[in-house]
Amino acid sequence: MSRATISLLLVAIAATAAWSKCASLSVTVEGSVSMPAAGSVVRIDFYPAARLGRSSVDVSPDADGKFAATLRYDRFNGGGLFGSGLFGHDCSRRPQTMLLSLLVGGEVVGRARLAIPAQFDVDGLGNYRVKRAVTLKRGSQ
Repeated sequence: MSRATISLLLVAIAATAAWSKCASLSVTVEGSVSMPAAGSVVRIDFYPAARLGRSSVDVSPDADGKFAATLRYDRFNGGGLFGSGLFGHDCSRRPQTMLLSLLVGGEVVGRARLAIPAQFDVDGLGNYRVKRAVTLKRGSQ
């Protein structure tokens, strides 16, 4: 095999590893903050964390305390030769828990934990939407 062929093969393997071949899914949550304080923030985290992309986002509730967010979750779990995807990708990664944290002044003052998929509806594409709006309260853990 020539050096050019080997070099081309190595570049192809590296390029395949750089991008996941798995379709991401979306998770939509909506809710409200009971008695919202000025500057309050809702932090949304996934567990297990996505391997690629963001697994956490901060959302500011509106004046009425309502919030909504749709997050993308990368399903890539590895695969192929040395993770390169040369022989296919493992797209089995799924979020199991969503943790909502109410922050005021950077301090966690309330939490809600949602089980995925138990507390979510799933559409035909595998995307999740919370079944009932979540209410975050100070002191809830």
